[in-house]
Amino acid sequence: MSAPLGFILMTHSNSQQSLRLVNRLNAMFNFPPIMWHHDFSKSALPEAKFSSNVNFVRNPVRAQRAEFTLVEAELRSMEQMYSRPDAPDRFVLLSGQDYPIKPAGQILADLQAGNFDAHMEFTRVREDLKDAEPMRMLYKRHLCFNFPPPPLFRWLDRSWPMFALRYRGPFRGLLPFSRELGCCVGSQWFVANRRVVEYVLEFHRTKRKLARYYQRTMFPDEAYVQTIVGNAPQLKINNKSWRYVDWSGGTSHPKILGVADLPKMQASPAHFARKFNMDKGAEIFDRLDEVTA
Repeated sequence: MSAPLGFILMTHSNSQQSLRLVNRLNAMFNFPPIMWHHDFSKSALPEAKFSSNVNFVRNPVRAQRAEFTLVEAELRSMEQMYSRPDAPDRFVLLSGQDYPIKPAGQILADLQAGNFDAHMEFTRVREDLKDAEPMRMLYKRHLCFNFPPPPLFRWLDRSWPMFALRYRGPFRGLLPFSRELGCCVGSQWFVANRRVVEYVLEFHRTKRKLARYYQRTMFPDEAYVQTIVGNAPQLKINNKSWRYVDWSGGTSHPKILGVADLPKMQASPAHFARKFNMDKGAEIFDRLDEVTA
């Protein structure tokens, strides 16, 4: 029998924190299938003997934030996960800054209820609402031509203002969207089963216009897979990410969570929370291990 749940892990740094996450998943889910995409060009992993349920993605992608390389890393991970003989019924996509906040039994029960093909949070970008927030930001990111930051800004890790041009007149033909394929944007982190993986990979192989478009835009990890899945009538989707994220900091990054945030995390229906940073204190991981035991 296949495992009810597996995990795809996407990391590029914080190796000790990622190892703790893997160990916790092994303890909670009895060594589930884990497909680990680590960008070794950015950091090494410590020499360790990993259990046989952990496979590393062959030929990992050198992924850059806000670029299509992140999508390519996801697709490569999904393809290799479902080429494994122990491929799970469904998988959870995680980063190294995620951590479980609910017991395994509750997570499995929630994900199996309703027989959904995917649990994926997304919204459709509506051009008729392009001047109203928050649709204006989504419209600029995903239905306009964006000027990506130059390499120097990436190297300096500096913020880059978004410059966007609307597709007008004959240039509207460059947009890949239609009545049958509306632009969908949402969380990068989702849950999906084999049906979703096969559909997404086949779409990616045979309908290249969408991929070519998102190779020219920013933040395609928020929209490429979401657009494919969100427009597939044969897939049953629960529009929910099961993630706890705190955006109260007023920046473009979520708040780093700590012990003080534990009551809110427990009160939420979420299965996993992000972001955590072991360098800022390991006590929160110890506390979460207790509540998810």
